[in-house]
Amino acid sequence: MKKILAVLGLFVAFSIFGQGPVMELPYRNINLHTGTDKTIEGTPFIYPEYQRGSVSGFPESYKMRYNAYLDEVNFKKDDADLALLKEKVYGTIHFNETNEILKLEQYTYKKSAVQGYLFVVADKENVTIYKKMSMSYSPFKEAKNSYDTDSPAKYKKLADVYFIKRGNSEIVEMANKNQLIEMFPEKKDAINQYFKANKVNLSDSKELKKLAEIL
Repeated sequence: MKKILAVLGLFVAFSIFGQGPVMELPYRNINLHTGTDKTIEGTPFIYPEYQRGSVSGFPESYKMRYNAYLDEVNFKKDDADLALLKEKVYGTIHFNETNEILKLEQYTYKKSAVQGYLFVVADKENVTIYKKMSMSYSPFKEAKNSYDTDSPAKYKKLADVYFIKRGNSEIVEMANKNQLIEMFPEKKDAINQYFKANKVNLSDSKELKKLAEIL
């Protein structure tokens, strides 16, 4: 009798969960006042509106957006605004509409070790180039006197910062041609020729994609 009940239990469980376990993104609750308060100029988000996106390893897609001020990924679930936990296992996000990939990486910035999100600019067999997108926030400032005016709180987009990684080596900030030659000594002639033939701007995503092709 016990064996029959056990078999029946397994049958019911298979019927309910026959399509496999439900996988949900881990999250924490967020307070959206920093992004939606109408008294604040600008937005902390790269793209203010949510767009459909997915996390590598998770079958379901979500409405997602990147908060460049807090360096976190927000997503919607049952109309709730949530923040994705900042853990490597959930660290590759694909935004469908813009076809951009955001990755959680460990890198060095301003001589400090950082764990943060970077947009992938180019990803080849031997080289990956990233872009860090950030926002600054200035709080409200009251006028000091009758001749002055109030300064509203506002977000401002900062200049993009680019990083490069060879194979599985450390991710470092892009500097100049000499740095590239040091990282890719076997490509010295190709790098010199490329810089000689082109006006290379190491702060331009389109040009960096082309540069990655020769590395």
